[in-house]
Amino acid sequence: MVEFLPSKQGVAGSNPVSRSNTYRQGNMPRRKMMDLNSIITKYNLSARAEGLSEKTVKHTVNSVRYFDRFLGGIDDVSKVTADDLKRFIVDLRGRRRWAGRSESAGQE
Repeated sequence: MVEFLPSKQGVAGSNPVSRSNTYRQGNMPRRKMMDLNSIITKYNLSARAEGLSEKTVKHTVNSVRYFDRFLGGIDDVSKVTADDLKRFIVDLRGRRRWAGRSESAGQE
C-alpha cells in the first residue's frame, strides 16, 4: 500500500502516517496536522504512478471518504486511531450489503 494510507499491518500497531510526521522540538514530540484532502491527492498521484487501475483508486478514495463521514469528518488524520477503524469495521459488518440502494445499483 502507499505510505500515505496505513497498511493493514500498520493499523494494529504503530501508525505510519503519524509516525512519519512526528518531529522533536526539545523533548516534546509534535505532529504535523494532516489534511485528508491533501493525503487523498498524494495517494491519487502515487497510485497512478504505481499503475493501479482507475477502479482500484476510485474504490480506495471512496472507502476513505466513507470512513471520513462515519467519523463525522476528519480534521487531522494523525488523530485517527486503530479503535476508530475497528468501530468502522464493526459497523460495516452489521449493515446489509446493499441497504439503501436500489437492486440495480449493485449490478454491473
